[in-house]
Amino acid sequence: MTEIEKVNLTGAEQTALIGLYGKALDSRRPDSILSDREADKALQRLDCDFGALRLRRRDQKSAAVRAKAYDRWVKRFLGVHPECVVLHLGCGLDTRAYRINPSSKVDWYDIDLPDVIGLRQRIFPPRAGLHTIAASVTDPRLLDTIPAALPVLAIGEGLTPYLRAADAVAMLGRITEHFPSGELLFDGYSPAGVWGLQRYPPCESLWRPTELEHQRPARTRKTRPGPDF
Repeated sequence: MTEIEKVNLTGAEQTALIGLYGKALDSRRPDSILSDREADKALQRLDCDFGALRLRRRDQKSAAVRAKAYDRWVKRFLGVHPECVVLHLGCGLDTRAYRINPSSKVDWYDIDLPDVIGLRQRIFPPRAGLHTIAASVTDPRLLDTIPAALPVLAIGEGLTPYLRAADAVAMLGRITEHFPSGELLFDGYSPAGVWGLQRYPPCESLWRPTELEHQRPARTRKTRPGPDF
């Protein structure tokens, strides 16, 4: 019998439920964009009032479309770098490692706060090459135990609204200093985008995004010297 897990996430950690719920609902549709069966299996194991998230059909579609685009970029990188490190920063309850199904030559790290990682470990099966790290992505010691010899793909899907600009720049600087080469994948939000996110119905009752300083990529590059990513 499948064990049901009680969800005890609070604050910003609760937003991990939005992506999981949207992708799971999308997977049940005959015209599914992402076909994320692992998300649906995980959803069925959680004791949570998902109806309270007020997720609309267009929200499901947008979550699936964005995830699909990220998946394509990840596959492209892995095609060029079959032996590499993947940092899934602020992974939430996303199932990207299962959708992509990378080879065991890829060291994949799902990284998020302890309560989120604890829940992940209870609802998702282990797989070769997949590691979890229970820590803030802004922890200065985050990379201490991660080998530095291979190219890196750092994924920050939906991450930037959680971070203040100084913390984000410092995090990116540590990544570029730690690894010899790689790529960074993340979404950027304009001030109008953050304003809209603050009024996004599923987020309103859970979390208010941090006020961000928005920087152009060139300015960020000048702020943190290092390898050209």
